[in-house]
Amino acid sequence: MKFIRMLLIAISLFFMQATAQQSSPKPDWSAFQFLLGEWTGEGSGNPGQGNGIFSFSLDLQDHILIRRNQSDYPETKTHAAFSHNDLMVIYQAIGQPVRAIYFDNEDHAIQYNINVSEHGKSITFTSDSLPARPRFQLTYTSLSEDSLRITFEIAPPEKPNVFAKYLEGRAHKTESNPAIYLEKKKK
Repeated sequence: MKFIRMLLIAISLFFMQATAQQSSPKPDWSAFQFLLGEWTGEGSGNPGQGNGIFSFSLDLQDHILIRRNQSDYPETKTHAAFSHNDLMVIYQAIGQPVRAIYFDNEDHAIQYNINVSEHGKSITFTSDSLPARPRFQLTYTSLSEDSLRITFEIAPPEKPNVFAKYLEGRAHKTESNPAIYLEKKKK
């Protein structure tokens, strides 16, 4: 009898845990809505004049936001032509602020804090401050429904809060896939 009671308690706990995991709240991605879709951009900066494509899309049943990017830079007098690829996963652990982790084909992995402007038209990703490491700051600013300004800045290790522009560009939305957009709030 005691064994059966213990078995029933274990089964009940298992189902309660499974139900809790299935109903975990999804992050509120409404501040990121202006970024969702596929974009074509061009810009200039220290690596030279370049162009590229990137996208922001929801994934894992809308629990994370993924940015994929490819930037191409032509040959110049100082370097051969090259491509830069990266992936950023934007996430929110339960009870924590929204964060991001970035990976690229140059073996970088960067953790970012995220700040949404008061007016909701720009989102800034600022890397954690680590000893003897530069800091990075990436800002997307909405210029219109289908246009963005992108700024990437770097702060040297000895002055981790003094950011200098490294790249700047503009992007235009090329595709608005309705499947990746959030449902608009019902009025």
